Amino acid sequence: MRPVRRVPCTPTCLAIAPSGREVGFALVTSERLLDQFVLNVRKLPSASGREQKFGAQIGEILDEGRVTTIAVVTQKPKDTNATMDAQLALIESEAGRRGIAIEKRLAQHVRAKAMVRAKAGLATNLAVAHAAIELFPELASRLDEEAGSRERNGKDRYHSRLFLAVLCGVLVLEEQVLARLESNLPV
Repeated sequence: MRPVRRVPCTPTCLAIAPSGREVGFALVTSERLLDQFVLNVRKLPSASGREQKFGAQIGEILDEGRVTTIAVVTQKPKDTNATMDAQLALIESEAGRRGIAIEKRLAQHVRAKAMVRAKAGLATNLAVAHAAIELFPELASRLDEEAGSRERNGKDRYHSRLFLAVLCGVLVLEEQVLARLESNLPV
């Protein structure tokens, strides 16, 4: 029998943007960014080491008991790789053990919603970053705009998964609120 989880009053989403290089993590509510970081899995020595570190990070966050939903940024099937598939399997395993729902959103969908929010044109990494910074100004320190010509540099690429995770988390929470309003449930 599965233990009964206490659900926090404020819905909290752990948003994860998996990748074979850097994985973006964000812990968000509809009003606040509680935590955010990037896990550089590329520099871990082996595939099993990557999975172990990735699983440990997720387990540590979920063990705090604040998470009500996990939002995962996914890619089209042709754009995934073995590392991302293993990450997704670990997410599903950890969520299943704790009875936490997983919401998956395609990266293209998250980017499109971000561009509507920001009233911007192309869904570039920079535009996605600005949309996330508009919601949570404390993320501005994660963006390097010194590049003048906007050449892709390491800092932009490193944090692009973080910005995508933040926006995915906010998007999932907004969709949940709308669904509750439409079904006349308390928000």
